[in-house]
Amino acid sequence: MSSIAKIIAKVILVGATAALLAGCSHKPPPRDLMDPTRDIFLLLRYDANGDHKITRDEMEAGLKAEYAAIDTNHDGKLESDEVQAENQRRWAQEGPQSSPLMDWNMDGNVDLAEFSNAVHSLFGTVDHNKDNVVTVEELQSPRTIAPPPPLQPQDQQQQQPPPGGGYPGGGGYPGGGG
Repeated sequence: MSSIAKIIAKVILVGATAALLAGCSHKPPPRDLMDPTRDIFLLLRYDANGDHKITRDEMEAGLKAEYAAIDTNHDGKLESDEVQAENQRRWAQEGPQSSPLMDWNMDGNVDLAEFSNAVHSLFGTVDHNKDNVVTVEELQSPRTIAPPPPLQPQDQQQQQPPPGGGYPGGGGYPGGGG
């Protein structure tokens, strides 16, 4: 089975399980907020040509289309009633895993940049080689922050406290004694 088929099978299994659980309750099923399939679904919805790669251009076009659909009065900005309606829709669909729209610059509306921030951030994190294309392999890879490089011997010497602890009276602590 190809890696794409395995991903799709896993996604279908997770989706079927979630749908089954959702049918058992009036509330959305609790899901792990760190569930990697959430990121896969979030970005794959922008794969306009179905090639299992999301280009930055595809993502931007998808974000603009979503924004335009939410902007019901077509004035180029999301006002509080449009933001509230979208946040309620997201909560009903995704529950506590939803990402609410926020007026980050507090100008009374949500512009396209504010609307797009979460997706832009995720795309930048997942696009490991920074080629403006997110592949299935990048979607599958862990998204952890790389640890700092190990200290080199010259760096360790620079981080040692000066003789006498560097405090008046000597010692490692203020007032001496250590």
